[in-house]
Amino acid sequence: MLKNLHLIYLREARSLLDWKATLGIVLFLFVAMQLHAQSRTVSGTVRSADDKVPLPGVNVLVKGTATGTITNVDGVYTINANNEDVLVFSYVGYLNTEVAIGAKSEIDVVLDPDIASLQEVVVIGYGTKKKSDLTGSVSVVDADELNKVSSNDVTQMLQGRVPGVAINSDGQPGASPNVRIRGISTFGTAGTDAEPLYVVDGMPLNGTINTTGDGRQPDASISSIRDLNPNDIESIQVLKDASAGAIYGVRAANGVVIITTKRGRFGQPLKVELNAYAGVQQVAKKIPVLHREQYQEIIREVFTNAGQNSSPPIPPGDFPDSPDFIDNIDTDWQEEGIKTGALQNYNVALSGGGTNTAYYASLDYFSNTGTLEGNGPNYKRYSIRLNTDTKKGNFRFGEKLFLSRTNENSGLRVEGIPGANPPFINDLIWASPIIPVKDPNREGGYGGSSSIENALSLNIIGLNNLVESDRVLSRALAGAYAEYDFIKGLTYKLNLQYDFTHQNDDLFVPEYDLGFFFPNGSAYFNKKSFTRTSGLVENTLSYTESFGKHNLNLLGGVTFQDFDEDLMEGRTSQLQKPYVPTLANGTGTKTVTQNLDRYSIFSFLGRFDYNYDDRYFVTANVRRDGSSKFGEDNRYAVLPSLAVAWKIHNDIQMPSFISELKLRGGIGQIGNQSIPSFGFQALLNSNITYSFNNERIFGAAAIGAVDPDLQWEVRTTRNVGLDMLLFGNLEFTAEYYSNK
Repeated sequence: MLKNLHLIYLREARSLLDWKATLGIVLFLFVAMQLHAQSRTVSGTVRSADDKVPLPGVNVLVKGTATGTITNVDGVYTINANNEDVLVFSYVGYLNTEVAIGAKSEIDVVLDPDIASLQEVVVIGYGTKKKSDLTGSVSVVDADELNKVSSNDVTQMLQGRVPGVAINSDGQPGASPNVRIRGISTFGTAGTDAEPLYVVDGMPLNGTINTTGDGRQPDASISSIRDLNPNDIESIQVLKDASAGAIYGVRAANGVVIITTKRGRFGQPLKVELNAYAGVQQVAKKIPVLHREQYQEIIREVFTNAGQNSSPPIPPGDFPDSPDFIDNIDTDWQEEGIKTGALQNYNVALSGGGTNTAYYASLDYFSNTGTLEGNGPNYKRYSIRLNTDTKKGNFRFGEKLFLSRTNENSGLRVEGIPGANPPFINDLIWASPIIPVKDPNREGGYGGSSSIENALSLNIIGLNNLVESDRVLSRALAGAYAEYDFIKGLTYKLNLQYDFTHQNDDLFVPEYDLGFFFPNGSAYFNKKSFTRTSGLVENTLSYTESFGKHNLNLLGGVTFQDFDEDLMEGRTSQLQKPYVPTLANGTGTKTVTQNLDRYSIFSFLGRFDYNYDDRYFVTANVRRDGSSKFGEDNRYAVLPSLAVAWKIHNDIQMPSFISELKLRGGIGQIGNQSIPSFGFQALLNSNITYSFNNERIFGAAAIGAVDPDLQWEVRTTRNVGLDMLLFGNLEFTAEYYSNK
């Protein structure tokens, strides 16, 4: 009985299981059919609204889910979604776009560039910041506007585009203009070395390379960024006050110019850009001067009014009764000495990137010939650049390499010329019209003044054709960086950079006779070799976090940079014809000199950046710099700054025409360490003779007086500014500042 009941129970249970299994299969098939009815494949192409180019790497996400994909190299995507779903398309630098699927199975999308977001982020010291959130005095330069100017030099392109920045240049090809941010901010070298600190892709390039033609005339200076290719520049920011520049400490007293070069974009197909231009340069206006008859009449009147109206003392060439009277020469020196210059530039750039790697590469050639007849000034530059970036998870790294070579005939700096301070082109204005340009009877074949003309007149055309002044400068800027996000918001960055410059100057001056005060009886050759290297190691740690309406950014870092300079100069005289300008061919005295210099900077830096609810902002910077240019007791300086800002428009209702209104103010200190190395140490001359009891004794004596307590030059800046954005696109800024 029990056995039968057990069998019946098993049979009923088995029937129940079969029924449930059948029901489960039916339900599964029903759900699957429903899913199949609603979920399907959606595909399409994503393009840029600017040029309709396909965009690879665009994120395509089903809104409200984790389902997503990215577009391939052709901008094509494929994703499974339902009729009720919405697709969200997002890409760096473009506005997000949402599209409802509905019954469509093919959806092509065009993304619009996010112009506002691209323009509002600016580069500051060791980081970036929204332009609207700036608390210091920072000017942002539009790189597209710069490229509308034809120039070899970045600083010349800034002329007239940044308020508070004065840029002066004589227009000579290859010449470096003087850049002054809010005036001269140093007593050092009588204010002549008042150039700002240039920071290119994180590498500080302060100071200029000083060079002369023959070691006997005033220095000419070459800007530390003269060799950069302007076509490579992505953005330029000018830090004008201490609250913005204090993060650069003892080198920011003259202001800071931050330059960022172009880099590729992730997920961008290969983009090829070709820029080329050619043009001419002419002197816009010639100064009216006297022709021969007017000049001779004025000379005679001068002597007559002085009571000396006979010949002599009237120069025979200007006295009609003299047999040496000159009536067959009427030189228009401006017409003879000024020519049409030419400039040309050719640049090709390649950029792009995949999912994990981006690249930018460029080749550039620039040439500029001057407007003065003769061997120069002329300037040529060849350059190549490569920037790459790679990312993988929380790790990012990249490198940069910039190589350039310049060839130039650098203007005349020749000994023995009275008042020999360039530009010599002034001599075209006051040269005597009764002196010929060429004279085969004179050494060198060019005309000059004698007792007949009796004029202090330099034949600059002849001098510029006779003298050969050549300079070749080779430069390499290399760097690499690595970044790692330990956690969200906490990033470590290692920045390694190296700058190498080698300059070779050759100056050959033959024998010539250009008249009174301008003869050269011995041909000489001067050769100069200058090498400068600089290495930089930076370690920084940054932390960014938001707590409700509180936004915080912290930065700390340690940096070290050293400089090595080696200057060697050789000179020889009495070269014999036919001239072969080398140091070995001179039969006169040969001299060789060398100067070595090395100095370094070791620094700690920090920044506290806070804002509340996009209304109130506080930024504090501090940098502790140590420089080998100062004695041990004065080697370190601490330079702080503090700045605050208030976005009034976020607190108070503004009239409709005022889009933004911000009040800001700051105070801070920045320094200057541009002095010769070891200026705190007294030097001894060990070859001094003394007389004791009528006997000559050799000894030593200090050369000059030095201050062992030599300290930093510190500039304290106070700044108050009001920034306004009117009608959505008109920027207005008013500032009051005090520099001490």
